[in-house]
Amino acid sequence: MENMHGISLGMNSIGNKIFLEMRVYGKLTHEDYQTIVPMLDNMINSIEDPQINVLIDARLFEGWELKAAWDDFKFGIKNLLKFNKIAVVGNSSLKKFLVKLANWFMPSGEIKYFETINDAYEWISIDEKNLNPTEKEIYKNLDEIEEELIELFKNRLKIIDTDVPEANDQEASEILIKIYKNTLEKIKQDVKEGRFKNY
Repeated sequence: MENMHGISLGMNSIGNKIFLEMRVYGKLTHEDYQTIVPMLDNMINSIEDPQINVLIDARLFEGWELKAAWDDFKFGIKNLLKFNKIAVVGNSSLKKFLVKLANWFMPSGEIKYFETINDAYEWISIDEKNLNPTEKEIYKNLDEIEEELIELFKNRLKIIDTDVPEANDQEASEILIKIYKNTLEKIKQDVKEGRFKNY
């Protein structure tokens, strides 16, 4: 796949709701955008008041040529009010940074980074308009909740390393996962029995 690059696109629409699935790979060029942007523009402009959810698979993405980066920026600025949600799947801190940067330019919607396609599909398929207030509050803070759990896990590993300097971090991680899974099962049982109903 050396030197291969491009954007592949799949799309579905129901009324004014559009779901785009894009796969970007290699280092994108100006020519890649000249091919794909007219197709996207035609599709977006053919629908009155479009609401667009996008899943971008960027696991094989290697960046942009300078002119292609400008093309991407221009397309985003022109259409930013039409995007509802954008899920980016990737595996590097650079992609996380790009998602955070893009959030500054997308006031009407959300962009989130995911490491797995399944997580991205799950998030992008949630229709916030049909959520009750509790669900909205929880999903609004999804990133924060995930970060808290990851920090809890990392802090516990640090404590183990401090108490037992010769500890095997891989082994400790696997044991912690088992403990967390068992604890989650206990919490699920407590929830089922209504123990948190009036918490």
